[in-house]
Amino acid sequence: MCNIWEMTSKGIVESSSDEMKKKPGVWLLIGKENKKSNYICLQVAQTINIGKEMRTDIEYLSKEEPKPDEKVSYINQFGEKQFEYDEYRSWRARNLYHQIAINYVDLSVVCMANNIEFDDKENREKVEKYIAYITESKYWVNGGPFRTDKPEIEIKNLKEAYKEECDKLVECVEQILGKDKFKCVNLFLEKIMNGTLCDDDLRC
Repeated sequence: MCNIWEMTSKGIVESSSDEMKKKPGVWLLIGKENKKSNYICLQVAQTINIGKEMRTDIEYLSKEEPKPDEKVSYINQFGEKQFEYDEYRSWRARNLYHQIAINYVDLSVVCMANNIEFDDKENREKVEKYIAYITESKYWVNGGPFRTDKPEIEIKNLKEAYKEECDKLVECVEQILGKDKFKCVNLFLEKIMNGTLCDDDLRC
């Protein structure tokens, strides 16, 4: 359903959720709309434990409609049961990854870990933003999503503002990742943006 890779200072190597267990870092999810289309960046996230987050998110990559976890009783302040309702834990995440599962193929997660700087959440957040801004990650949100969609001119202005912020992050992200890994990451992101990332790039 979904392959897992790690970006190292020498390029991409195959990995797994077990290998990423308890490792802080940043990951991005890529995929194609169909077998003949180009890879795009679907999601980016920072986390204190890549392995744990990967296991959960991959579990959510199901083509089946999300189902409720259990029935929960609604009980008032006086301890009186009023009715039962369906409990959906992580409902937003389940729906997001369900939509990705039914609309995209050739899904892969590329992780960035094994940097001592990733112990710092602020550093992880900077790398997350940098990647999301460059790739215009399709489903990425910084905190909560917008409640209403924006007119085209506002979207254009937002993207220009994010590009400016991304440019300011370059030097900092290079220090966090290290020169060699930063170079590999940028080459990878450039291929995504240019539509030249191919399956062979994920078999290094």
